Amino acid sequence: MLTCFATIFSAVNQTGYIVLFINLLAHELGHFYVITDVLNGIFEKNDADRDPVFIDRKLKFCAKHYQYLLKFHNEIKNLYKIIFGAHFLMMTIVLVTTLQTMNSWDIRNTVLTAVTGIMPLFIYCFGGELLITAGMDMSTAIYQCGWEKMGVKQAKVVSVILCLSQRPLCLTAANVFVMNRETFGGIAQVVYKIYAVFN
Repeated sequence: MLTCFATIFSAVNQTGYIVLFINLLAHELGHFYVITDVLNGIFEKNDADRDPVFIDRKLKFCAKHYQYLLKFHNEIKNLYKIIFGAHFLMMTIVLVTTLQTMNSWDIRNTVLTAVTGIMPLFIYCFGGELLITAGMDMSTAIYQCGWEKMGVKQAKVVSVILCLSQRPLCLTAANVFVMNRETFGGIAQVVYKIYAVFN
């Protein structure tokens, strides 16, 4: 019974971290998706869309949003890398200790504790993967936006954005782990290996 209360407390306690992460991630992803959509729509309909004023407006919009996105992302990394890193590490430790106690606890307690340990890691890693994928999609949209049909000034703006987007934005846990699918898989393997060694 005590374990159930501790698990509920843990879930409520870490909900703030998860909600914060999801909100910040959604904000970044929204900017990526808007920029990608605008770039995909520059030459989408017909030749009338090749109006230089129309293209200038769209490119300025994309450049301003991407500039804001870079600043916002760096602020998130600087402000929250330690918080997310500590939470990431704590949840990994929770998974290891949960598996170690699996033989002495009943299955209900083990499942509750494992879920509160796995859920944040899953959200962090797959949220980070979404961010990396959105950045790559935007980079592809920049390259395929029809820059070769634009004027020299417009093509330069596209090439600057393209150069900046070649280094994908990613979130890290304390500048140690990149939050992505590979990290989640690696943590799952390490946790299982520790469990196998001690049992």
